Amino acid sequence: MNHPSRFLLTLLLSFPFTAFGQLSGMEEDGSILLPAQKDVGKSTDEATQRLLSNSSKWLDFTRKYGHWSVTWNEAAQTPHRAFGEAIPIRGYSVITKENVREAAMTFLKDNTRALNVRPAELRFVRANPVNRRWYVSFAQVKEGIDVLQSEVELRISSSGRVISFGVDFYNDIQLSLTPSVSYSVAQVNAREGLRFDETDGR
Repeated sequence: MNHPSRFLLTLLLSFPFTAFGQLSGMEEDGSILLPAQKDVGKSTDEATQRLLSNSSKWLDFTRKYGHWSVTWNEAAQTPHRAFGEAIPIRGYSVITKENVREAAMTFLKDNTRALNVRPAELRFVRANPVNRRWYVSFAQVKEGIDVLQSEVELRISSSGRVISFGVDFYNDIQLSLTPSVSYSVAQVNAREGLRFDETDGR
């Protein structure tokens, strides 16, 4: 897929599912968020938070690993921010630049149910060491296209233990990624109504 097509499809993912073409939900930076993304980081609903914290998958997680405090991304039903007793990563007692990515992915694969995430749809972004901890970040990918404002971040100690994590992963993206117009038609449509003098570039 060429770069312009990838850019256009990325924009498609940022539009509301039921209101494509409506700009009322536009953010200050010009992006348009998925419905599930609009309330992330805003005030939470106590009843919804309690319901998600008492779900069987999260209770199984805490029974296995001990108490963890969590704030949920309510629309996506993922643990937006969570921290608790350090969790050893299976097979990793020392974290290095060479193995940090694989160690993080091992933890995610071992806990897909509780985190409500699909590791196969994650793209590695970065792993930064800070004060004997590693900050590891992934982005969600939908059919090869990054999902706007998605993130899975793990904080891992140098001894191979997960200290905290945050998951904003959107499982219910009901949006076709097949362009409704070709790139050439999109170029023509984008130029319509614009004043452009090819002689001076304005």
